[in-house]
Amino acid sequence: MTYAASRSTSAAKPSKPSQSGAAIDSTSISAGSSALPLADATAVVIETKLLRPELSPNAQRRPRLIDRLSRRGCRTGLVVAPAGYGKTTLLSQWSADVDKPVAWIRLDPDDSDPARFWSYVVEALRRAAPDQISIPSGSAPADGAMADPVPVLVNEMSSLENGVVLIFDDYHEVRSDRVDNDLDRLLTYLPSTSTVVISSRHDPNLSLPRWRASGRLAEIRQGDLRFTEEETREWLETHEIEAGPEAVSVCTDVFEGWPAVFALALGTIASAPDRAAALAAIRGDARHVSGYIREEVVAHDGVHHDALVVAAICSQVSGPLVDYVLETAGS
Repeated sequence: MTYAASRSTSAAKPSKPSQSGAAIDSTSISAGSSALPLADATAVVIETKLLRPELSPNAQRRPRLIDRLSRRGCRTGLVVAPAGYGKTTLLSQWSADVDKPVAWIRLDPDDSDPARFWSYVVEALRRAAPDQISIPSGSAPADGAMADPVPVLVNEMSSLENGVVLIFDDYHEVRSDRVDNDLDRLLTYLPSTSTVVISSRHDPNLSLPRWRASGRLAEIRQGDLRFTEEETREWLETHEIEAGPEAVSVCTDVFEGWPAVFALALGTIASAPDRAAALAAIRGDARHVSGYIREEVVAHDGVHHDALVVAAICSQVSGPLVDYVLETAGS
């Protein structure tokens, strides 16, 4: 796999396709074309970006959410929540049971380069369906003769007998109008046999209202990913903690169903002779959570950082007050 060394510097945002959409011109780019220009031949594939994460044997199963992603007619899935809500774990569980090839891509900031982004898509598809994808290894869209990867990829995916599941994990890491626009077009023309699922910490800049209206979008949000009381009891039993009223109360009132905090708490109480009592003691001690919030939530999100600064200096805090001070909306 290769990708272009130069990056697009255009700041103008390409317009989104209309609801009807213009027909893809595939006359000059046929399915299985080997005319894709090669880019930097020294680039190396990061193998782990294309591997579905291994699941812990004690990972909490989420059948109610897996069923939502598996809903008939769902061609696009969107899982949006802050860090630590189990987005990747959920998608790994769900994709392990689907009856189609799975192409997994873990994204990072470098994938904001369109050539690199689509190079990984090509490589992921080749590995998911090695005998059916005819795009040669080492091919990558680049500025020049084939600057538009969408027609080739749509045609390739259409040729797959059973379709494919394409998962973009951590899409919030990508900051590219061009990638957004091209992915939006790919989803517009996505073959009915295939599914694309995106995980992100915030809504991607894609045509979400149109997909909602068409009934093709399955959405899972922060509130959905919170552990329910039943899931909390299952988690406690899995980790050999008596699911008494106090333990359940700590998990629901203090942890607020946040899966990452459950895991952090387990690390704190694992060696305790009485795990239930140790869990109850956490109610007044949030030190095991503060580091995670600082490193994984605030450090990666300037909006949350600014909101916390406002909260620190105000005697009373509300969403509208934060919006007024920061000149934002939806706090």
